Amino acid sequence: MLQAASNPRSARSIQRVFRAVVRSLTCPELSWFAMPLGFAGLGSAWSATDLGSLGEWASQICCAISLVVWLALTVAYLIAFARRIAPGYAHPTQGPLVSFIPAVGLLLAIHYGALAPVARVWSVVAFVVVLAVFDAFLVGHWLTGGPGEASVHPGYFAAVVAGPFIATIGLQSVHLTPVAWACFGVGIFFFLAIGGVVLDRLISSPVREGSLPSTAILMAAPATADVAWLIAHGDQPDAVSWALAGLVGLMLMVQLTLVPRYLRARFSMSFWTFSFPLASASNVAARLSAAAGSPVLARILILSVVSAIFVALLFGTALRVVGLGRELHRHRRAA
Repeated sequence: MLQAASNPRSARSIQRVFRAVVRSLTCPELSWFAMPLGFAGLGSAWSATDLGSLGEWASQICCAISLVVWLALTVAYLIAFARRIAPGYAHPTQGPLVSFIPAVGLLLAIHYGALAPVARVWSVVAFVVVLAVFDAFLVGHWLTGGPGEASVHPGYFAAVVAGPFIATIGLQSVHLTPVAWACFGVGIFFFLAIGGVVLDRLISSPVREGSLPSTAILMAAPATADVAWLIAHGDQPDAVSWALAGLVGLMLMVQLTLVPRYLRARFSMSFWTFSFPLASASNVAARLSAAAGSPVLARILILSVVSAIFVALLFGTALRVVGLGRELHRHRRAA
């Protein structure tokens, strides 16, 4: 009788786990796009300076992983959005992360566009337009009282700060310099405007433990700005590039102070939020070290350390997937 009574509970438990797995596959969280964004950024970092065949192969591998994951997640998200079960730009917390989708596409267009220069121009412009339209809707939503102050988080930087800086890099790659500087101006404006709002929110009401990795996005804004500035000036650092690098270094040091808390936290897909900021910071470091005449080995070491962190994130993701599978199997056996 006890077993019979427990079966309905076990069956309901199996259904909950199964629905969670199915929902994860058919309606991915927007934070998952941090994975292909990070790999695209790391691919760009490996190709930032002349590292020979090693840099070329590492860049190709990273961008290939990014492309496959990005396509899979984008298709799943668009299907879920069409069924009205996926969040859009109006979502108070997930909304700004929609910008990850065109941002990844833009970075991949820069990389693979070298194979077809004409297609590169059109694809870069197309993704910049998509990003600009999304940002316009997003900011319009903010100005009409859409999100409350409690919803503000570092992810807001991704859409209106890092996004325009990535657009600047893409437009420079196709020699649309005036438009690139226009995008850079947009990024600087929101860097100053949104930065104060986000910091005030974090100081007055710290983020939850599970969302703590999102604070790494604060490092992505100055890093992408510095990469854009360096590219525009032929990778010759000046006062502006060093000032931005100093801000990147400070934000990196902030993240290092949080390492004990990260080690105590349970791994989740939100940890992939680290990937793009770290990749962008390594891109800056590689360019500055090359300009300073440092040995190639120093740049390889920097990028190898960051790549090792990516491997650790992949390992954690694999363990998470295996854990979900074991939980589902355990519930089935209990039934």
